[in-house]
Amino acid sequence: MSPFPQAVIRLQGVSKVFPDVPPGTPPALSSLTADVPSGLVVGLVGPDAAGKTTLMRLLAGLLLPTSGSVEVLGRVPGSKASDEAVHDVGYMPQRFGLYEDLSVIDNLNLHAELRGLEGPARQSMFEKLLTFTALKPFTDRLAGKLSGGMKQKLGLACALLTTPRLLLLDEPGVGVDPLSRRELWKMVSELAVGGMSVLWSTAYMDEAERCAHVLMLDQGSLVYQGPPAGFTGRVAKRVFSFVPPSGEARAMLARWQQEPDIRDALIQGNRIRVVLRNPHDGPFSRKGVELHPVEPRLEDAYIDAVGGMDQRPSPFLPVSGRGGAEEPGEGRGNLSGERLSPSLPRTPSLPFPKTFARGREAGGLSEGGAASRPSAESAGAGGSHAEESAKLSNPAVADASSTEPSSASPPSGKYGNRDSISANVFGRGGMGARGKGGESFSPEKFLLPSPGGSTPHPAPAAQPVIRAVSLTKKFGTFVAAHDITFEVQPGRIFGLLGPNGAGKSTTFRMLCGLSRPTEGECFVAGMNLLTAGGAARAKLGYMAQKFSLYGELTVQQNMRLMADLYGLERGRVKPRIEQLVEALDLETFRDVRAFNLPLGQKQRLAMACATLHEPPVLFLDEPTSGVDPRTRREFWKHINAMTQNGVAVLVTTHFMEEAEYCDEIALVFQGGIIARGTPDELKGKAPGAAKNGGAADMTLEEAFIAYIEEVQRKGGHA
Repeated sequence: MSPFPQAVIRLQGVSKVFPDVPPGTPPALSSLTADVPSGLVVGLVGPDAAGKTTLMRLLAGLLLPTSGSVEVLGRVPGSKASDEAVHDVGYMPQRFGLYEDLSVIDNLNLHAELRGLEGPARQSMFEKLLTFTALKPFTDRLAGKLSGGMKQKLGLACALLTTPRLLLLDEPGVGVDPLSRRELWKMVSELAVGGMSVLWSTAYMDEAERCAHVLMLDQGSLVYQGPPAGFTGRVAKRVFSFVPPSGEARAMLARWQQEPDIRDALIQGNRIRVVLRNPHDGPFSRKGVELHPVEPRLEDAYIDAVGGMDQRPSPFLPVSGRGGAEEPGEGRGNLSGERLSPSLPRTPSLPFPKTFARGREAGGLSEGGAASRPSAESAGAGGSHAEESAKLSNPAVADASSTEPSSASPPSGKYGNRDSISANVFGRGGMGARGKGGESFSPEKFLLPSPGGSTPHPAPAAQPVIRAVSLTKKFGTFVAAHDITFEVQPGRIFGLLGPNGAGKSTTFRMLCGLSRPTEGECFVAGMNLLTAGGAARAKLGYMAQKFSLYGELTVQQNMRLMADLYGLERGRVKPRIEQLVEALDLETFRDVRAFNLPLGQKQRLAMACATLHEPPVLFLDEPTSGVDPRTRREFWKHINAMTQNGVAVLVTTHFMEEAEYCDEIALVFQGGIIARGTPDELKGKAPGAAKNGGAADMTLEEAFIAYIEEVQRKGGHA
């Protein structure tokens, strides 16, 4: 008998196998049996390629199961009975699926026509939904011109036109800023209070934690069903934090991430948070630091359940910083905590062995096997292009308003004469050029010997390698960015945060040389981007917000093309590609076309292409949007390692937890910087922080929202 007599969804032995996939590929869904209680917000949780989107499409009647039975509101999706009650189910797909060349009101009218909503009932519903979503002032705006948060609100409004009994939301929080996510969650919660059942798919554990009930998937199988707290309890008495010595957070994190009894470790402001393998009562000392217990979160339990973080050292670390490299990491586990692959001896000649299984073949929670599910779990940017990447590497296709001469293109052999890539992936060679109108850049004068004396580390107060000076960008009378000024030193991470439409991407594109500022100047590696052109762009790597590589090319073909565009010497191309394939775990997907990749692998490929030419400056525009927590850990392990080699990083993100990795943050709103400082400084100085316990009791997300709301209270506008 079902544990939920009022279940809104019933699944019995549901499997889905897609045709034309490689032999041995696990099914998209496998023998899935579950009941979803009615009248609640239920989280559908799992990483990229876990089967979430496949299940959503089955429930919406867009796919049929290979075997098993699916019931939604007592009917079989796709049946005649279900067709007669189609308005009872609202579905909001993962990616924005409305007409971008139509206005907000035109999209609503089109969906109302399709659903047979006419006359006074239509106008009454429009008034209600436009007020509910706060879209009333934007009815004439083209959907393609809306911010990420406003697009999600429009999608939600279209899904709610007929007041469905069940609302299916496929990752509605991806690419949405914290303020918009909070508003979206508030709206959905109100719908549930009113009696509507909601299934909310997400890879973000903080969203799942807010749900009353969760279904957790691992490669198509159900591995947990119940309240989030029931899953979080698996790491009770195992979560601690400590304050590392000043200036040593990243180096200490890299070492602790390789400790065999540490399941997870990450930076949180001025602290490091760790999940131990075994429980421990109360505070205790370890390696000269005092560890204090902290409240566990769903994300802590999730990382522990998937086998812990990947403990292999990043190959991007300086040689002297790879302590513990002789200790192989664990294989990736599944959600039961089962170890899926044996420890293997490390091959000295490689960053880590190609035979390291990570549990893919054994069925661990991962993106594994997802390459074989192009039609289900990878609904990506098929047919997308590399226009922006080409602009960065080839001044002939750069901003049409640019005045830089075509002769600025980096010549062949520009990146030769470097240290061995296996010794120092992001080495110092090729960074001493002098740009026109700029000063010479030589990082050696900004680097200090490490305590071990072998690998240089950036000085805390080094000469900046990124400088924005009063950057302003106007589109007609609209000011997208105003008087943006900041600096970034070698080996530092600078974060640009802000709500959708605040001016972050505009600022980002100016600093990358992709958009010419109306006023102000920007410098990269000592060179003025307005005059140095391709010579300056060759000093930076750029990872775009949206996947922008060639979808019809394979992983390896994309990397070869970008190596050519960046002018890598022919003899360097193959070993460089091999190293990045190894480092970013792309071996399984080497011959897979980019548009067939799962989201997490698309992001890995984009990072590989951005770093092929070993740039001293790295621009990352929302690099981990939509990927699961374990994949985020891997990304940031590599990013942190790059900074230890002196790479300066400029990053935008809507995920506040990863913003804690930044050395400094600028909060952008309405085109200008409204707050700036370290993560802890921003939390400590946020409006209302003092009366609520200060930085210690405020999250960065809470601080983010507090700053925005303070500006709005003083007469600003959204």
